[in-house]
Amino acid sequence: MKLNFSTTAYEMFWEDQNQKLLSHPCFIKEKGTIFDDVFYFKHHNINNVTEINFSLFDMPHINSSGSATLKIGGDVYPLSAKEYAKLFFIATIPKNNVYGITSILQIVIHIFAFLNFHKALYLSSNKLEDFWISYLSESVNENGFYNRLSPPSFSAAIKFIPLAITRNKLKALGVIGVIDNNITQKKVEIILDNVCQSQLGITLSEYRLGGSFNFLGLELGQYFIDYLRLVYQKDYLYMVICKKTIKKVAETYNRVLDSKLHVRINDVVVASLTHHKLDPHKKHTKGINHKDLFNEVQEIAFSEYQKLFESAMSLNEKCIKELVIKLGLGMRFDGVEIIRILMLAKFYDLGVHKSPTEIWDSYLASLDKTFIESHKLAEVTIECVYEQMQGIILPKKLKKAEFLRTLECFGDKILKKGLRPDYRSFKATLNNIVHAMTTLVAAWLGYRKSEFGFPLNAIQIEPNIDILDSSHIPFRFKLSWLVPKTHGKTKIKREITSQCYQIAAQLSNLFSASGGTPCLYECGAGKKVTNQSEMFIERRVKANWQDFVHSYQPFNDALKLELLNSKNVGSMNSDELKDFDRLRHMYDPRSARYKHLLSTAKEVKRDWTRLSCTSFSSARAQKDFKASIKSFISVGFTHNELHQKLIETNFSEKTKKLLRSGTVVLDNKAMNDIVNELLVGVRYPSSHALRHIWAEAVLTRYHGDIGAVIQHQFCHLDSSFFMAYLRNKDVRGLMKGASQRYLNSIVDSLLIDSDKVGQEYIGGFAHYVKKAVALTKPVSVDEFNTLRSSINERIISIQPSIFAICIPRDSGEIRAKCAKFGSINPQDAKPEFCLNCTNAVITSGNLRGIWTTIQPMVKEALNENTLGFMLESHLPTLRSGYKRIKQLQSSNSEAVAKILGAIETAIRTIELKLQQESTIYGK
Repeated sequence: MKLNFSTTAYEMFWEDQNQKLLSHPCFIKEKGTIFDDVFYFKHHNINNVTEINFSLFDMPHINSSGSATLKIGGDVYPLSAKEYAKLFFIATIPKNNVYGITSILQIVIHIFAFLNFHKALYLSSNKLEDFWISYLSESVNENGFYNRLSPPSFSAAIKFIPLAITRNKLKALGVIGVIDNNITQKKVEIILDNVCQSQLGITLSEYRLGGSFNFLGLELGQYFIDYLRLVYQKDYLYMVICKKTIKKVAETYNRVLDSKLHVRINDVVVASLTHHKLDPHKKHTKGINHKDLFNEVQEIAFSEYQKLFESAMSLNEKCIKELVIKLGLGMRFDGVEIIRILMLAKFYDLGVHKSPTEIWDSYLASLDKTFIESHKLAEVTIECVYEQMQGIILPKKLKKAEFLRTLECFGDKILKKGLRPDYRSFKATLNNIVHAMTTLVAAWLGYRKSEFGFPLNAIQIEPNIDILDSSHIPFRFKLSWLVPKTHGKTKIKREITSQCYQIAAQLSNLFSASGGTPCLYECGAGKKVTNQSEMFIERRVKANWQDFVHSYQPFNDALKLELLNSKNVGSMNSDELKDFDRLRHMYDPRSARYKHLLSTAKEVKRDWTRLSCTSFSSARAQKDFKASIKSFISVGFTHNELHQKLIETNFSEKTKKLLRSGTVVLDNKAMNDIVNELLVGVRYPSSHALRHIWAEAVLTRYHGDIGAVIQHQFCHLDSSFFMAYLRNKDVRGLMKGASQRYLNSIVDSLLIDSDKVGQEYIGGFAHYVKKAVALTKPVSVDEFNTLRSSINERIISIQPSIFAICIPRDSGEIRAKCAKFGSINPQDAKPEFCLNCTNAVITSGNLRGIWTTIQPMVKEALNENTLGFMLESHLPTLRSGYKRIKQLQSSNSEAVAKILGAIETAIRTIELKLQQESTIYGK
């Protein structure tokens, strides 16, 4: 309400601030004053009106009392969050225009929401890093924090808000609080620079220049990685055959032909690897008979198939898992790892002093203490293991005629995916399979893009001296290579997994790499060997995105199920009914997993329209789009309907007006700016996005289906593999950002799937969320967001273990099973604590971890020579493990039933022994 006259210094102060606001040339005086909740501003030469709404500061998650005061003379007055925000806004708004005014409101909203979340009164220097991480990865609305699809641009969100300078302006007015006095603008920028490097992979200077930045996100990222893994497993063998065949033909014939006539030879090569027919009018090229060459190419291909088949198939994930099940190791977490190591030892020179026989015997010895069915493997020798693998793969080996038919089908698939049905396009599309392998290594390691130029001989294979897991991981693969960002030219040793080594060795062999030549990519014919991997990795990371968007089967399944769900069952034909029944058994339409899969499928397919018009798709695509922009500049429209629609729907009025003015010079800088605006909010892969996925994967490595995609990366019993990364300050920043985003996503899943708590989600925290849903009964999206925000505000941290995810809540620390003197100690995690803890979430991803941990207890209990009193301490863990595994039984009923039977027997045996001993020895 406006003051009519001033009777106190306090009222005079607010009237002065009101006059400052009223004097702004863009402020619409007719619509209000400083005492109203909404300020209205007009734009110069534009009819648009911008509303700045301060009513959000009444929301409980933003409103904060006691954070700020106003000192006038000797008197001190408390300021509400809304009053401080108005003063902050007036102190920051530009004098003669309204550029960036919405971002001023957003940042002061974020400051108060951040302080509320952290139960703090002011933004201190030691909280600045967390604040900037939050601001770049999250946004705030009336319902609380939510994940950003992409970080805000510097010019739109940060440029106009120098925190320390604004604090000083307010201090001159007598306003104290919210932003700590020890924060300087230099400190703000130094910390923001560090956060930009950890979160965006660029410096603050580069961030200022603008661009499109995106967090691919764990779920979408893992869908992409899953697709790459499927491409690798399915197409690796035939890709290598084609590439080696092409290389041999080129070495034999290209030397005798001039470049013009190469085309004819290349056409014959393509025809021999696909169903394409030879041109009957062209039978010879410089004495080379096309028919003879056709047959020779197929002979070379079949010869390569025979040479490569056993090694490729023995290391194929599907065959390894088949052997694991055949050996009875299906429910062991280490089964796949030990078989992969044995196959690597057979086909690659690991250069270590432990033979395959010693590896297998050591593993069997460990099973004798930890595996209840170890007696079934007692007579299995290493020769038996290799024979059984051959028994799995040899029936899959094709005779020549059948192989050639399969090869031609594969070749047709490759040719169909290419831009044109010719040799050049065939080779380029084959390379996408190679790029999928390179991208897998980049995603699994989480390195910066500058760190992948290593040769195969940079990977040193050392014996594993860790007693706990040396039985199933006999070797540690240590990559000694450059980390330019943090260590300059000093080589640092970092561990990689056996599967990363496997792909590196396969690619090195494919490229015939030697010496210091990079093993993950080829530098190109005639080019100097380089370990500067930035450009090579960035290109390869993007190479398979288009195929992923259009071909990832779960996406297409989700969209088809939605379509069939919308139909009346009576109107479906027989094929549709079969599909509907199949898809309903694969996906629960009410589940969080399906809803996320469906929304993601729609998002990436919709966003591909924009990506397809830029250099992300091809240089030609951006060239065509640039021509359309030129047409729009010169005549106000373009004849390309797609481009016209994108310009109208994705560019701001300011940009369109600028383009129509005819003053824009369409140089590289201008075109980059236009493309960046076109791609705002679009998610696509980059090497830095893979680093974020890796960080989030560390948090969620045991969490349900997503965890299954990446679990091979965390094969050690302890955390030794990835803890080395977390000691690095830059990666700790990544982990902070990942934690904030994951907090939102895991609570979202529990809210959507609250009816499945007790079946697919168990543990104290899962039941806490279910109870919150039952009490509040949210229906609308806003109600769900509000509930999620209130739950998130109480969460302290996330700590994963193999048997549970620990999510402690504020004021609940003392109830944690691992609490000591009122403080939680997640490093002390063990089943007897976590399986019954109020802070736990347990999913199907933890089932194997629970069984891995308690199986030695079961084995010990079943030992006839062990006395009951020595086993009594196992009973609480065995009973808790039994209860949790039974709740998760639906995920693998047959295998889990055997586990439950073994645990039941162990519990009865211990109880019987105790009963007998009490009779003999007394209590």
